[in-house]
Amino acid sequence: MGDKYRSTYLHAVPLVITFESNASCNLRCPYCVTGSGFAARARAGKASLRSMKAIIDKAYPRSFQVAFQNNGEPFLNEEVYEAIRYARQKGLWTVVHSNLNHNDPRFAEKVLGLD
Repeated sequence: MGDKYRSTYLHAVPLVITFESNASCNLRCPYCVTGSGFAARARAGKASLRSMKAIIDKAYPRSFQVAFQNNGEPFLNEEVYEAIRYARQKGLWTVVHSNLNHNDPRFAEKVLGLD
């Protein structure tokens, strides 16, 4: 085959983008890598609103969905609410998996962007 078939340019963007908006969890499930703290030692941190918007900006012309979770609890990152709103304004579907274990009486309003 030769080098003429190799490319360093990405010609396609996935239809669904998934990224970790927060790498920690508020539960301590004993068999969960994230909840036990193992993952937090390996890769702690939260995605900034700037980085989430940059991913959304690159994805929205060709993708149709953004998922704001992987192993951590996404709503522990306060900036994820604004990132969800931003993705929806761009016309993207949004998906968030959560344990919904939050002691915030306005949680539903914040998720729906009604706050």
